[in-house]
Parts: sequence; structure tokens; C-alpha cells
Amino acid sequence: SDHLSVIFSSGLIISVFFYSGLIISLQLLRGEMEQIRRENPMIFNRGVALTRKLGFPDVIMPETEVNWCDTRNDLYLTLERGDFERGGKSVQKNIEVTVYVLYADGEILKDCISLGSGEPHISEHRSFVLYHNNSPRWSEVVKLPIPIDCFRGSHLRFEFRHCSTKDKGEKKLFGFAFTPLMREDGTTLSDESHELFVYK
Repeated sequence: SDHLSVIFSSGLIISVFFYSGLIISLQLLRGEMEQIRRENPMIFNRGVALTRKLGFPDVIMPETEVNWCDTRNDLYLTLERGDFERGGKSVQKNIEVTVYVLYADGEILKDCISLGSGEPHISEHRSFVLYHNNSPRWSEVVKLPIPIDCFRGSHLRFEFRHCSTKDKGEKKLFGFAFTPLMREDGTTLSDESHELFVYK
């Protein structure tokens, strides 16, 4: 009780809740999926999203049975950042990026963007908007589960729009960028940062 009187008499108030946080619990379940579903029916009654491993095992045996989970052609895109000029304006822009996957003929490839396991695939992804920022850093990751037969000739299109707080109408397109999914030699985009030109 003496230490409490010292704290209260000094005028110092200590809060127990310094930080907000999130507490999660993980459980590793081993075995075949059907066996796990039978042994843990309560877990699968709540709409569990199944997530596949990001990589493959170091050794893949040829006699191993191949199932639907082994056929994968996932491309991950990280929308890192942008640097845009003001264009003679005193106020910076509120920039939104829309990402599409397009065929060679310009048609949008439907349902080829995934924001995460358990989420439905979409045809376009809209980034978040940073208020009055001409050099936004998004760092948004999306998965592009594009069928292998759609890679050749297809490209990613990035549309840049200014989102005005005053205009309630359509957002103004001020530029776009693109990159093909495959290079001339038939390989996919390399795993590195790519700097794209913005066309106006």
C-alpha cells in the first residue's frame, strides 16, 4: 500500500493498456485433408480458408501422385511505390492505382487477381489512397493466378487516377503504365523490382 501512495501522490498515472494488439492462436494439423476434416469437424464448420504452401518441397518424387493442389502457376505482384509530379499544381494528388490483367487484344482477363486465401478472385484491384501524396508507398501484395495458356501476349495494366474530395463524379485518369507478363524469350517477368514509365 505504501508504493501505491507514492505513485498517486506524485501525480503519475500509469495505464495498464499501453498498446492495442491482436492475439491469435495457431494449431498445426498433420495428415491428409480428409483425415483432418474427420478428426476435427468443429474447425471446418466455421468457414475455414485453406492456404497452400508458398513453395514446393526440395525433392519431388516422380512416382508421387499429382493432385489439383500441385498444379500451380502463381505470380505475386507487389505494388511498391510511385513518384508523380505535381503538374503545375500547388496541391499534391490523392492517387489510386487500378491493376488489371489484359489479353493481347486488350480484353480484361476475368477473375485473375487474388487478395488472399478464402477471398473470391476479382478482375481488378484498386489500391488504397494516400491523401495529398505524390510519392505514395503502397507495398500491397496481390496474387495473380493466371492460367499458363493465358500468359503469352498478356500484360499488366496500371491506371493512375486522382481521387478528389470535392468532385463526387468519376475519378480522373491521369496516366497509365504496363508491363508484359512474358519476355521475348518466353520466360516470365524476373523476380525483382521493375520501374515502369507512366504514359499520360
